[in-house]
Amino acid sequence: MGIIYKGSCPECGYETKFFLGGGMLSINLKRSAAVLPEEEQKQITNLSERDSIQEFFVENKMTECKGCKTLESRTIIDITEINGTTHRYGDICCRCRDRLTVYEQGAEGEYICPKCHQGILMFSEEGLWD
Repeated sequence: MGIIYKGSCPECGYETKFFLGGGMLSINLKRSAAVLPEEEQKQITNLSERDSIQEFFVENKMTECKGCKTLESRTIIDITEINGTTHRYGDICCRCRDRLTVYEQGAEGEYICPKCHQGILMFSEEGLWD
């Protein structure tokens, strides 16, 4: 189960929700990868068809695009091949194609408001998602 967090800016009143953690589909690589760009889906399918995946981990994480000045939760897939090679998918901005900063600490971090760029978002738990 993942947790839904509401992020609120005390400076400008901006509010948004972040769906962080893993849901029930996190154990199904193909279905989890369906939210990724087609190019990344093909790469994951290729790894899977070659039976070279040792393990994978799917989780929604807090991401930031420095180019677009956006902050959002995104599905991130980490894959380790049998030979030890690691891959991360889901960390490219779909708007500007820059590499996203992926925050491992989730709602525990300090994040600048993506709207006013002045306040620090305050987080509260809103519920669970799967």
